[in-house]
Amino acid sequence: SCNQYDSYVSITKTFNGYELKTNLVCNNETDYTIKVLGCNNFCEEKECTKTSAVITEYQFKKLVSKSSTVYSCPSGYTKSGKTCTKTKLVDSKTAVVTKTESKTDIKDATLMYDGGTKTLLSTISKKNADTVSKKYVDTLSKIVDGGTSTEKVCTTKYKTEAYSCSTSSTEKVCTTKYKKEAYTCPTSTKTEKVCTTKYKSEAYSCNCSTKYVGGVLKTSCNTCYESVPYQSCENVTTQTGGGTCYKDVPYQSCENVTSTTGGTCYRDVAYQSCENVTTTNPGTKVYYCPSNATGSEGSGSNLKCYYYKTIDNGYSYSCPSNANYSTGSGSSLKCYKVVDGTSYYKCTDNSYTLKGSKCYKTILGTTTELKCDSGYKLEGKMCKLYEKVKVNATSSKSNKTYYEYKWSTQTSLSGWTSTGKTRTVEAK
Repeated sequence: SCNQYDSYVSITKTFNGYELKTNLVCNNETDYTIKVLGCNNFCEEKECTKTSAVITEYQFKKLVSKSSTVYSCPSGYTKSGKTCTKTKLVDSKTAVVTKTESKTDIKDATLMYDGGTKTLLSTISKKNADTVSKKYVDTLSKIVDGGTSTEKVCTTKYKTEAYSCSTSSTEKVCTTKYKKEAYTCPTSTKTEKVCTTKYKSEAYSCNCSTKYVGGVLKTSCNTCYESVPYQSCENVTTQTGGGTCYKDVPYQSCENVTSTTGGTCYRDVAYQSCENVTTTNPGTKVYYCPSNATGSEGSGSNLKCYYYKTIDNGYSYSCPSNANYSTGSGSSLKCYKVVDGTSYYKCTDNSYTLKGSKCYKTILGTTTELKCDSGYKLEGKMCKLYEKVKVNATSSKSNKTYYEYKWSTQTSLSGWTSTGKTRTVEAK
């Protein structure tokens, strides 16, 4: 078990965060864990616009001696602070209490007739409703083995781990590159004279003949036509160029170049040390109902088991309204109408006393119940009296020696010894 007085949890504020220390003193052994709580800044997508300085801290230890008082109890006692208590059975007796009660049973007296004329009438019968009775039965119990249970128990420990404590700087470097870019080519026009050979029809004299007419020599000719070539010219303008041309266009191609400088640092890294612990569970007393029970009330030692029983209440017999005399009862009831007779009352059971038209009888009965006197506890059918015994716990002194650790930016501290471990933290 652990010492509740020597075990503690402490939080110490440092310049860059907090130190959470958990110190446990269990079974005369001392161990502790230290967890550093603080804030860390991280860069997104490896692009940091701010570079923070880091500082180196040195770990120191100091031997601490501490005395404490341990309290223990005798076997069978439970410890509460500086006191030991246990419960002791001092008396046990039966819880059954018998009570005697008396009550008066009253019945209607039987009307009797002497003489006269009797006429037998039909008896009226009616089925009585069934009743359901709740019957309690004894509860059963057995001891169930608790078996074993295995639990994974972990403690936080620390180990020294090397890491790169280098610093890095990022610089943007750009180079000029070229890419092809499309554009519309320039256009030009020129005009030149273009001639083509064409033909036209032209008349001329042909087939001429000479003869004398009237003593005069005359020449007569026919008209013929021939195709004569000639040049037809015009100015023609043409356009050159246009379409898609390409040219090299310069652009800047940039990238972030990171350079790293630094070395190796060391830090304490927490890890979980786990083991499976098997515990034997104590047996448990289980209460349950027998197979003939259909229901239950309560639980544990207060469990009550019961079933329902249906009772056939048979038939009720009565006389018609015009009857004024009857004999017997139940299925043996006979009803009559009597004329000119003398009537009187009578108790058919001699144990009853006639008073007017009623029969009276005093009945003595006994009932039992489970009941305990004040201070006793009902357990089953027994009443048990317990008393609490209290004694002072036995005290003993114990001296504990352990190391206390701390971090500092100084390379030496008065009264402390260096462990040789260092760590780097971000400066504020």
